[in-house]
Amino acid sequence: MKLKHKNHIILPILFAAIVLILPIPLSLRQKAVVITMMTTIYWWATGGVNMTFAAIFMLVGFLAFSGAHPLAVLNFPLSLTFVLILSSFLLAIGITNTKAAEQLAELILQRYGTSTYRLMALSFILGAILIFLIPHPFPRLIILGSIYNVFLSQYEIKEATKSAIMISVFIAGTSVPTIFINGDFILNYSALEFAGASASFTEWAWQMTIPGILACSIICLVLIFIFRKDLANVKWNKASDNVKMKLNKERKLAFLIMGVVVVLWASEAIHNIHSAYIGLLGVLAMLATKLIRPSDIRKINYPILIYLTAIFSIGRVLTASGINQILQDSLAGFIPQANGLGIYFFIILVVMAVHMVLGSCLTTMSITSPLLVSMLAGVVSPLAIALISYLTVSIHYILPYHHLSVLIGVGEEYYSEAQLRRYGILMTPLTFLIIFLLYLPWWNLTGLI
Repeated sequence: MKLKHKNHIILPILFAAIVLILPIPLSLRQKAVVITMMTTIYWWATGGVNMTFAAIFMLVGFLAFSGAHPLAVLNFPLSLTFVLILSSFLLAIGITNTKAAEQLAELILQRYGTSTYRLMALSFILGAILIFLIPHPFPRLIILGSIYNVFLSQYEIKEATKSAIMISVFIAGTSVPTIFINGDFILNYSALEFAGASASFTEWAWQMTIPGILACSIICLVLIFIFRKDLANVKWNKASDNVKMKLNKERKLAFLIMGVVVVLWASEAIHNIHSAYIGLLGVLAMLATKLIRPSDIRKINYPILIYLTAIFSIGRVLTASGINQILQDSLAGFIPQANGLGIYFFIILVVMAVHMVLGSCLTTMSITSPLLVSMLAGVVSPLAIALISYLTVSIHYILPYHHLSVLIGVGEEYYSEAQLRRYGILMTPLTFLIIFLLYLPWWNLTGLI
């Protein structure tokens, strides 16, 4: 075994030994929970151990040592959030099968993608349009990234220019989903659940859409500023003939079903049918029209569902084992006393710090959101904490492992880690400014804060 691989076993063992020996105010059971959790997070962050194996290791450790009820540890597969995410996977598979989203995006690029700046802006616009066709962000980004890559390959442009445009697709894929609750079914609904909050499609839109559009515009301008030298004075050869979109029977059905699903999601406050059941009805409609076939169930990303089960268990286990209370007591002295802007600065700072260490957006929110809700009870609403935490992990990242969406782009070699770091370092102070200048004033008007 290579030293690199040995380290993925040796370092967790050393960490476990240190935690067991140090006289920290944790019981043996609590230490076992911390060791289990941090070992798993280390494996996830480094990729040293298969993600699914690491998730199962965490779940087994939690069941053995936490003292939490097994149904609390394994709550996610029994929840409506699970049904919603599973149905979103299947709806995305149905849309992908028809290639309707691909042709729509390619048609728009051929018609309007006539400059570097337009292409960067279109990555945000197309990202918003495709939310209503492909509910899950990963297939949406993979498809749009592939379309952009093929489109740009038709022109004789520098690699630096191409990668600067490509990075906008994936950065838009982290910020645009904040605008609508169905923008990222995993992160968005997880953010609410971790904080014990709830919001309908319309409530989320009321709180997030207007400041979100402005935030996305600023992020687009930031990208143009960072890569301005690579985007200037680019000569474009004449594009190939425009693609004509053919609306065959399957694509018409796909658009119709997703249209009905989106309308029902948007009107949830009126009919009170949970969004999970609406997604399930959409899946049944696609099965009935053969847009989805029983064999497509093999295409579901089962490892991510196991990963989510582990992630969703963290908050409950930390509470059941008493670790949350210890963390809360430790951080109590750092909370600003006045109920002013300092409180919100504190929330962003805590989430950002944990995110930079742990990397995973879901893991970060699963730990920080329940903790912050407990610490700031009666001062800041759970919904406000959920949205601030979610925005922080969604628009601020420096390394690829900080957000899976940008990791996809690096993995496909569309752009480099160095380019991502240039963006992330500048976004560190801008994240505070965006939340303070756009979201907090708007939420003050809507009555959220």
